[in-house]
Amino acid sequence: MVDQLRPLRINAVELLRQPGAVRRVDVVVEAGPLDVSHDGDIEIALALEALNDGIAVTGTVSVGWSTVCRRCLVELSDIAVAPVDELYQTEPLDPDAYLIEDSQLDLAP
Repeated sequence: MVDQLRPLRINAVELLRQPGAVRRVDVVVEAGPLDVSHDGDIEIALALEALNDGIAVTGTVSVGWSTVCRRCLVELSDIAVAPVDELYQTEPLDPDAYLIEDSQLDLAP
């Protein structure tokens, strides 16, 4: 069985060694394993920037959606774009930071 979320698990060893280094992550993931309403695949465009105390993750997550207007019954569709601005740390000092476990970033959450 193929792990569809594998592209969202990033080895952070090299980034943690080089503060200031940036790594791009551009992937398309099927929405099924993420349990979200959608109309197509999820496009993820992120920049991972190494900091002295962790890794900052910024970028966007995009997915198409469609529905029918409850009032006029016209079909509607668009692309929803959500900004991403997260912090990962090996020892979370920030209460909102995600934990870097075994030198891996798990971007799925």
